[in-house]
Amino acid sequence: MGRLALLGFGLLLIACGSHAESGISSVDPLLAFERDPQAALAAAQHPTYRATYELTFSSLYASTPPGGASLSSTQTYVARPPDFRWDFTVTVPVQFRMVAILRDKDAYLCLDSDTTTGCYAVPVTYTQQMLLSLNQSPLDSMLSATKDMDVTVLPRERIAGRDAACFRWRQRATASATASPNALLGQLADVKLEACFSADGVMLRTLTSSGSLFSVEQRATSVSGTVTDADLVLPYPPTSAPFPIPTSAPLVPQAPRPTPNPNPTR
Repeated sequence: MGRLALLGFGLLLIACGSHAESGISSVDPLLAFERDPQAALAAAQHPTYRATYELTFSSLYASTPPGGASLSSTQTYVARPPDFRWDFTVTVPVQFRMVAILRDKDAYLCLDSDTTTGCYAVPVTYTQQMLLSLNQSPLDSMLSATKDMDVTVLPRERIAGRDAACFRWRQRATASATASPNALLGQLADVKLEACFSADGVMLRTLTSSGSLFSVEQRATSVSGTVTDADLVLPYPPTSAPFPIPTSAPLVPQAPRPTPNPNPTR
């Protein structure tokens, strides 16, 4: 169960806060994304919204029965800077829930598993890691990962009741590139990234895959621009027990992402 907690916390540090600036057009608000998706990634901001995602991981190379390994989970992300909430629930193959809540400068990690139920005050080191992870949008990592990749505009999709502009990034072919004699290594080199954005900048779908080696897809099932205090309430009573995950070295400080001014006249 400890490994599952570490997996969930790792997903928090890479998955929370997926969003991008809208660049709205009076005619077609999705055109700005389709004309220059890299610029949209570079302009990522922190809007206020609540989104729920279904996340599916699958791999044909795991040592499991035919069909490979799979993991299904639900994630809910709430952003109302400087307050955030990330809710990660696994239902297959085991029941597990992790909730991370940041309220101003305080952070809590809540666990619900076979052996642990409660909310832990997060040590200062981890609090800073979580804040840095949220202030540095995961789209920064996507922007860095795709800077040497070719982008293709995909057909638009309708996701969670919203129209979405969609893209695929693949490794750029070079004249010096040679085919790998190892099929597994060849699939590792064929990493494919996909992402879809709504007109107001929320990421609605992501897909990372490498041939039949693995596939990780996150798809929004609901999106709302309304966040209330109830969205940031601890789901379980606080506990004084020791923090259940070993701390690690802090992240390198990064410049925080800008937050849109809800009232630009001020």
